[in-house]
Amino acid sequence: METDSVTQHTYQLLCDVFDLEPTLSIKDSFKIINQKLIQYQKDNVIKKPLINEPLSKKEEQILSNVNNVMFNDYKQRENLFKLRSQATLDTFRYSKAKHFKETDYNNMLKAEESKDLPSIEKLTIPRILSASEDSLQVEKISGGNINKNIDIPTKKYVVVEKPKDRGGRMKV
Repeated sequence: METDSVTQHTYQLLCDVFDLEPTLSIKDSFKIINQKLIQYQKDNVIKKPLINEPLSKKEEQILSNVNNVMFNDYKQRENLFKLRSQATLDTFRYSKAKHFKETDYNNMLKAEESKDLPSIEKLTIPRILSASEDSLQVEKISGGNINKNIDIPTKKYVVVEKPKDRGGRMKV
């Protein structure tokens, strides 16, 4: 029977992961596995789950709706970012600035177009439910000084103080 082979294979994998002899009874094996999991949680190898109780059907539906809305919002923001980036690059391209070279622009554009932009996939409900408490912690990963070391052709443009009636002025 196919179910028995899947069960046997899963049991074998668990024994391999937890260094158990498959000759033990399944009941004894799962007792040992349970004890090891509890110990791993105490040692912070396994993080505390974010959700401790099963969700009701209504909560599952709400979670699914929130996931869909957040994913659609991300996609809209991603598309808007791409559109704004293209508009910015086109502005530099068609500007009359003496120091902006068409070849620099074309080389920079080709280099960036050859890279695939990072994108995210829609999260699955099991992946959301498997989140741990430490997912809620936000850590600062860089400071403002790090960005000063970036040397790209568009970095030459700096927005200076704007007059009251219009947008910022560009200067070199």
